[in-house]
Amino acid sequence: MPGAPRKKPQTLTKEQRARLEAAEAKLREEVGERIVLIRMALGLTQAEWARRIDIPKPVLSQQENGLYLPSIQYALRMDEVSGCTLDFLYKGKMNGVPTDLAARMNRIPKGMKKPPR
Repeated sequence: MPGAPRKKPQTLTKEQRARLEAAEAKLREEVGERIVLIRMALGLTQAEWARRIDIPKPVLSQQENGLYLPSIQYALRMDEVSGCTLDFLYKGKMNGVPTDLAARMNRIPKGMKKPPR
């Protein structure tokens, strides 16, 4: 609106910024773990999964390791290819996972990053 006074942006305290950064880091880590879980439940290597979702392997590796969140484009591609919804990817809601894939996910030991051969 022309002529309307602008509100000054609120600055965060150090404590607020630290909490926000910690929450973001936790989300990146959790999403990365879910990406690994989807890939392993599908029985794919990182290279195979990267090809299927049309993402560079180094980018996928960074996402799996919690360095970055997937862009909406890549997250939607993961949904299309695996059937896992964004609710699962970002929130961990298992009702967003196809039944057969959920059963395979439940058989994967926690912390395992490479599909068994």
